[in-house]
Amino acid sequence: MKVWQYFHPDWGIVFKKIKHYTMKFAPSDVEFVDNKEDSDIQIVHVVGSGEYDVIKSCSRPVIWHQCYKTSGRFDWDLLWEKALLTVSFHYLPSYTNKKFNFLHLPLGYDDSLFYPREDFSSRPKNAFVTGHVMDTECIGVIYKACERAGYTLFHTGENFNLGSNYVYLSYMPENVYAEFLGRNIRYVFGLRRIEGFEIAALEGIASGAVGIVPNEDSYLWYDGLASMISTESPNLEENIYNILKNDMNFQINRNKLAYFTWDFVINKFWKTIYAYC
Repeated sequence: MKVWQYFHPDWGIVFKKIKHYTMKFAPSDVEFVDNKEDSDIQIVHVVGSGEYDVIKSCSRPVIWHQCYKTSGRFDWDLLWEKALLTVSFHYLPSYTNKKFNFLHLPLGYDDSLFYPREDFSSRPKNAFVTGHVMDTECIGVIYKACERAGYTLFHTGENFNLGSNYVYLSYMPENVYAEFLGRNIRYVFGLRRIEGFEIAALEGIASGAVGIVPNEDSYLWYDGLASMISTESPNLEENIYNILKNDMNFQINRNKLAYFTWDFVINKFWKTIYAYC
């Protein structure tokens, strides 16, 4: 089977990871091609509105919604109905009455890279967050809570220069990043107010940090894996502060975590595609 895979070239490192592991764990008879016209199926990763026209030009699309709420007000369900398969961590059937082939699938982590190097209690008082938008990614609130609790907040994304307890990190090689998380981070935040599943939070959890994510539908994948709190609470800063101040650990379900390895996730993805081919 010849496969063409597309995501917008301007999107960042997370999407490159998804593409990499989709290819790494593909069945041996899958051949990835550079031209859409030479392919049997076309995998299109949806992040914004631009992917709508890309999908319309495909003959047998597999639509993978990495974003839904911020991907534009289009009749996406008409494309889902015609697609070979639609995949997302969002439960997309709840947004339409149309019937379509759907796979409810999380994103993953590489268990050969992300695992604990140090015990939680022996790590310095450091927290980690990624993001480019101060408000919708709760970065300012997280920093204030960290500052009050005596934690240093490490951050990749946009450099906000928040204060003395803030350290901006440029993107690191994957092995360096994994070592950093596994030795130095106690808490990892994925408090997005808009979209959903966060790879950075999952990688931190796999590395032995405590994850803090929203208690919203598209984050229910984290049930049993992370501490879930409301991003809409007027006491959000205080709630984060209390977790940090009390050094609250979270005993994750390690058996459940195994279902989030890229190996497991991508194998399920390809098996479902073959079921509809």
